[in-house]
Amino acid sequence: MAVRTRRDLELTLHELVVPSLQSQTQTGHLLSAALLWPRVSIASRSCEKEISLQQGRADWQQADWCRKILFKESVDNIFGLELSLSCPLSRAQLQEFSRYLAGNIIKLGAEVIDDAFPGGDAAALPLLYASKNLLQTKKPAIIVRGACAISLNDLPEEGTQFLELPLFSERELVRRRREGGHRDHVRYTRETLLAAGAPDGLARIQLRSL
Repeated sequence: MAVRTRRDLELTLHELVVPSLQSQTQTGHLLSAALLWPRVSIASRSCEKEISLQQGRADWQQADWCRKILFKESVDNIFGLELSLSCPLSRAQLQEFSRYLAGNIIKLGAEVIDDAFPGGDAAALPLLYASKNLLQTKKPAIIVRGACAISLNDLPEEGTQFLELPLFSERELVRRRREGGHRDHVRYTRETLLAAGAPDGLARIQLRSL
């Protein structure tokens, strides 16, 4: 029988590159990260961060730890890491999504009350009402996503290791051109600049054994 391994890991984001955004001076996004089956009975752990890219790139090498931390978690054997990046969002849209996250937290609190206490339905009603109002926000579209499986056997028992996670486009970018005109027949051509599923950057993650 194989020996079960478990280790405490810290995952921090150090760099993010999305070439399809390099023509834009500065963009704001929502970054979502998930640990998939970090250990038995835990299907996932999630994290959301507001981030800013300059010409499709962000470098957190010298950033404050609070800005780049994703997870500090106990993991077993093999687990997964998934990252997704939203479409560019305005400040108002980012604030709206913060309200959506707050609604999810309140809803979770209401479910805990409902399960833990006799007569919990009545106690949870005010929280459920608040969460319903906050959960009206529609989640933003995803433009890139990447996922990989990580084995503890491939990581050093002490120190750090960097992982480069490839990102792939969740959208199709096309350019349409109008040709002809005046007395000539007008026709339109369509050129695919980026196909859905095509490579579109990478994320550089540091894994540190605790």
